[in-house]
Amino acid sequence: MILVIRKSLLSDFSSEEKTEMLDDLTQVRNFCDVDTSNPPLAPPRFPFTAYPAVHLNSDISDGTLQFLDIFFDDNLLEMIVAETNQ
Repeated sequence: MILVIRKSLLSDFSSEEKTEMLDDLTQVRNFCDVDTSNPPLAPPRFPFTAYPAVHLNSDISDGTLQFLDIFFDDNLLEMIVAETNQ
């Protein structure tokens, strides 16, 4: 299986879809005033209780290739090959 990555162009959409997308973009450019004398409260921090590490269900003592298979699956390798062969 070969993974094909395609960039979508604005010309790929119908005129109604183009208008809708451009309307969405114009709404993004609407600025609102921020009251700096009374700023909003920061969201509460959530407790991080996990141990930061890579948590694996398999035994890595099987060898280096087993460890590599965890991070480099077939889809990633196919994408690397497709991008390299362009």
